Amino acid sequence: MQWRESGKDLPSNDYINALSDVVDLLRSDSSYSIESLLRIELHLNEGGSDLVIKNDRQLLESSSHGMSYLILCKFLLAFTRLLRGEAKLNVHWPIDEIGTLAYHNVEKLFKACDKNDISIVGAFPNPESDVLTLFKHRYLIDKEKKRLQRIEPKISRIALKIAQQQKMEVS
Repeated sequence: MQWRESGKDLPSNDYINALSDVVDLLRSDSSYSIESLLRIELHLNEGGSDLVIKNDRQLLESSSHGMSYLILCKFLLAFTRLLRGEAKLNVHWPIDEIGTLAYHNVEKLFKACDKNDISIVGAFPNPESDVLTLFKHRYLIDKEKKRLQRIEPKISRIALKIAQQQKMEVS
């Protein structure tokens, strides 16, 4: 980071030499790979038993689809924060199947992402889902006109009546 702040195009020779040494070490030992540098173990205590998860298969076998998905999102959040460092930028996450998770978990995920300048982007085919309200920008593809069409999530009549009641109480 210091070399970027110095205004120089390249880091110092000491840094380049140290980086070159690391590359040479990785090349000389075939057991190392980029993947091996990113190995992660997850230790869970679920129902009184300790679980150690080292790969995606174990993750899927150890918990429900929703829990596995949330765990992966949490790792992705942490990894994104590490990669971004102190850079002031917004990261866009394309996430699929987010509607399969419980609403309160999706809401927590959106809050954590907002707090960390991460915008969730996803295809969401169900305009009647409560999860759709968490997205700031909502569009459907009009297949006939081949254009995006802005939509508003359908609000249940009960939610509408509650909102009206709260407005009346405030005024």
